[in-house]
Amino acid sequence: MRDLYVQIPGGYSDNRINAAYRFGGIELLNATIEKNFGIVIDGNIEVDFKQFATIIDILGGVHIELSEAEARYMT
Repeated sequence: MRDLYVQIPGGYSDNRINAAYRFGGIELLNATIEKNFGIVIDGNIEVDFKQFATIIDILGGVHIELSEAEARYMT
C-alpha cells in the first residue's frame, strides 16, 4: 500500500504514503497513518530488503506454488 494517496500532516501536500517517510522519517509516517486511519503505532522496526528476506527465511520462508502457465507468464 506504499502508493496509497493520503493527507500528510505538518504542512505537506497530499502525496503517496511512502513520501511521508521520505519527508519526515518514521515520526511523520506514524503521524500520517494516525491522521488517515486512526491507528496509533506503538513501535517500529526498520529493515532494508535484504534484512527483510533474511527475517522471512528465519521464520520459515514463504512457499508459493505456481502452475506451469503462471511460471511461463512470469518469465
